[in-house]
Formats: sequence, structure tokens, C-alpha cells
Amino acid sequence: MEVEMEVEMGATNARVIEQFGADTQLWCASTNQYASASEVLSNKVVVILFSAYWCGPCRRFSPLLKTLYENLRKQPRKEEFEFVYCSMDNYTTEYKHYASTMPWWSLPPQSPVTDRLRTIYKSEGIPHLCVIDAEGNLLCGDAVNEAMEDTAGARFPWRCPKAVEEILPDTYVKNDQTYHPTAELDNKYLMLYFGAGWCPRSTAFTRKVVRAYRALKRTRDDFEMLYVSSDRDRRAFKETHSQMPFGAIPFGDRYAKNKLAHFLGIRGIPALLIFGPRPPGGGNRPLINANIREVFERGDHMREFPYHPNSYGDINRVTADIQQHRFVIVFHEAGDDYDQDEIREALQEASKIYNESGTGKPIKFCWAFSFSGLCESLRSVLRLGMPKDAPAMILLDIPDSGAFYVCPESHSTDITADCILNFMKSPGPRIQI
Repeated sequence: MEVEMEVEMGATNARVIEQFGADTQLWCASTNQYASASEVLSNKVVVILFSAYWCGPCRRFSPLLKTLYENLRKQPRKEEFEFVYCSMDNYTTEYKHYASTMPWWSLPPQSPVTDRLRTIYKSEGIPHLCVIDAEGNLLCGDAVNEAMEDTAGARFPWRCPKAVEEILPDTYVKNDQTYHPTAELDNKYLMLYFGAGWCPRSTAFTRKVVRAYRALKRTRDDFEMLYVSSDRDRRAFKETHSQMPFGAIPFGDRYAKNKLAHFLGIRGIPALLIFGPRPPGGGNRPLINANIREVFERGDHMREFPYHPNSYGDINRVTADIQQHRFVIVFHEAGDDYDQDEIREALQEASKIYNESGTGKPIKFCWAFSFSGLCESLRSVLRLGMPKDAPAMILLDIPDSGAFYVCPESHSTDITADCILNFMKSPGPRIQI
């Protein structure tokens, strides 16, 4: 049955309050006060901190965040705000000690609300900080660097750019150290390569990227690539970039580098993605594929350009999309090879039929056959229990405030393309993550 929560009438950011649970109790250690989420968060910018005392980087980050918080409280602001600590502590004693250093509200350790928020806001590591405005819109999905660089709060609440053009610098540098206007690339496909010379995986991948780039240039000139460096200093950057036949974001523009990484959800290197050309007359480049590393790894760079992503695949390999897309997911970890192959084929066929119809919002069709990684986490968050002999099919819609729908078990025993498409048309009652 659909989960319903009462939210204070007239309150803005009702979406965030619903995600917390309107009656969920928050605790402020510095005042030893308790209050409901609806009382604390209504009509305010909400800053959510995922952290834990056992985490060294978290303990180093917390004093900087406290400085920011205290500076913000001293400033006259048009927008009211609240911080909330989502505890990932293992022990109550550590939680109470850690929370006592924070002048803001907190959730108790091992709270199911924290698990729900981690999924919605894609918190895969800690410390993790996200900012939601008073209308419930995500302003910044990973604001740790912003908080560290802006403890005075001059740019708070760090509204994220809406397009890569807002972040790219006006000039880029070629490996001969000459500078050129970035605008000269507007009519080309643009690939961004995030890497560093100190990273062995990145160094190995760079060799493949260089070979692929040169091979592509021999057959086409409608694309360009820019290196986004995580090298430790300018000398290392020049040494690494000298091996590349393409341009780079200037090393001195660390703000652009960090903003690009945050905006594009880059959480590790090497990473490679591709944008389309800017539309004639201006506008924003379309993001074609946020992860084309695998294409280059397997040597398909010539055949698949410009690397449009499949709308189906293994759920454990599409974590970068989960917050932005709707998904049909079929779980069948206990199935044999024959059953799993049939489910793959059904999802691929359903994907083809759905996309060719052009009648609905974009959706991805995924299988979950390995009880690990995101698959295991989703089973817990969606309350599906342990794997069974029969498959389980769900429609996940995190962009709709963390909604999901479960196909009745009696309808999901035999997974076919028709079965999948019929479930999508009539998914049943909405459930809240």
C-alpha cells in the first residue's frame, strides 16, 4: 500500500520533510532538544551531512563545517537554513560524543531514515554533504569541497551550475603550452578525460586513450578531447599532459576542475565522458554518455562513436544514473543461467519496444543477478528481503521523491517483454523509499 506522511500545511520543501518523515525526531546535542523533522526543516534550506566518528576525514572536516555554520549564523540571510547530521556511527557512545561537537540537529545512529537519504542523495562515501533549497530542489549534491573552500559562507548555498558551459574556462591549453579559446570547440563533440599521472590505473588507461584519439583523428575531425587533471602540482601536470595529443583544462584553474568533477559526478579516476556539439546559435551541450571508459577499454571507440548509452544493462554498472533516471529492475540472484539469460533478453526487447514507441519518459531496463554492490543495497532499501526462487520486478523512480512500485509476485514468475511493459503501464500503488 502507498506510504503516506503528514506534512505541515503550507510548508515548503515538503519533499525533503517527506523523505525524513514528518514525525521523525531530530536531536540537537548542544541544547539537548528534540523536535520533529517538520518543525525543524519547514521553509528552510537543508544541509545534510553524512558522517561518522570512526572516519578520520570526517573528523577533520567537521571543525571546518562548524566554522562555516557559525559564520552563517552571524550573517543576515534571506533564506533560513538548518544542518542535519545523518549518523553512520557504529556505537551510541561515539555518536553522542561526535554529535556533541556539532551545534546542529542530528539523526540517531543506524537510523533507517539515514539509509533512505543515502540512497536518494547518492551518498557512497563519507564525509558527504548535500544542500537542498526551501522548495525541495537539490542545489549541490556533493558540497564538501565547497564547504572547505568557503568557510566564510560567501557563496552559500552553492547553487550548482546547470550546464557544463557554465564551468568550462574561456581558454584551454594544448600540450605545447599554447592557449586557445574554448569557444572554438563549440561545433565539435567534446570528451572530458579525468586522470592523473600518479594513478597507475589512469596511466595505463591514458595509453589506450591516446591510441584511440589518434585513430579517431585519422578518420574524423568532428570531436575534441580535454584532459582534466588531478595531478599533484604544475610540474607533474606538464609531464603527464606532454604525453597527450589533445588539450587540457589549465592546471591553475582548480575551481573549474573541482566544479566539473562535482557537476559530472566524478568519484574516481580514470573517467571519460562525452558531450555533443553546442546547438547552432547557442545553448547547452547535451551529455551523450557519462561513462565511455568501458568503450575505450574494450577497443570499440571506432565502431560506436559517439557512444550513445544502452538503455539496458546490469544495475551494478549503472550507479551513476540512478538518481537521474527511472528504472525497471528485475532481481533474480537465485536464478540459473537459462533463467537469467531469458530475463536479459526480455529486458532488452522491452527496452527496444518502449524506446521505439516514443510515448513515455526515458527509462532504463536493468537486471540484478549478483547479490552485492548496488543490487544488495537496493534489496535492503526497497524492503525486498533475501533472494527467492522467483524473480522480483520493481519500478524505481528516485527523481519522483524516492518512489518505487513492486510487481505482484504472481505476475512476475515468467518475465517476458510483454510482462514488463504491462507492469510499466499499471505499476500499482506508489511506495516511498
